[in-house]
Amino acid sequence: KANGYGNKSRIQEVYKQFSLNYSKGLEESLQINNTIASNLQTVIDAEKSNKCIFLHLDTRSGNYIYPYTLQLIDYLLVDGFSVVLFTKLQDIVSQQNKLRYDLRKKNKTIKDENKIKELENNKIILEKINKHKLFTNIVPKNISDTLRMLKDINPYVIAVNSIFWPLTNITATKILALHYINSNDGHKFFHNNMLFVTRNKFSYKKIKKIDKEKYIFTEKYNYDIDEKYGYINYHPEYIMFLLQGFISNEKR
Repeated sequence: KANGYGNKSRIQEVYKQFSLNYSKGLEESLQINNTIASNLQTVIDAEKSNKCIFLHLDTRSGNYIYPYTLQLIDYLLVDGFSVVLFTKLQDIVSQQNKLRYDLRKKNKTIKDENKIKELENNKIILEKINKHKLFTNIVPKNISDTLRMLKDINPYVIAVNSIFWPLTNITATKILALHYINSNDGHKFFHNNMLFVTRNKFSYKKIKKIDKEKYIFTEKYNYDIDEKYGYINYHPEYIMFLLQGFISNEKR
């Protein structure tokens, strides 16, 4: 098996990366730092019985926040999923406010007018999800807390290139991995509980050699590209389509 496909050497590397003891195993490593915050334990207890989705849709290194996060959350809640968002909601609000401000200053095209309508609709969605009993926004203080939540809740995860890619390798958690940068290194994080979504031909070809059913090379009508940085923003409707297929295939 290629490096990164959930094999022993790759998992050992991930344990070392997060200062966990591979020889002791995940459970014992977590018990060493078993001081999970009470609010996180409340989330764990509440979500165990739900069909739960973890969302991590931002990166600090790339200064990226997935611009359709609110719409995606809304779709998930409508479909009956409980949602635990690991991206700070306030960061999303700030992003939306900045987009709204930037649009006010420019001569507007039809595309801009549509974006303004989308932003106004997002304000309605934000009010709705903030009050929804199946929505939780949480920011764990350390890796052990996140691993404990992954292990105890056993959710599906939707995440852009982020810490959740290697963490789900440790916990064998199902993850829909959204490769938002057109980089040639995405395949290095691939593991056998991942459905890898990409526009990068190099990573796609690498993963295709490992597992022909664990990758999606997506067509251009399923995403738009950030005009400033070239980031790939997969449409929320497309993500929902992939998620439903991912879950259905895993249940067979």
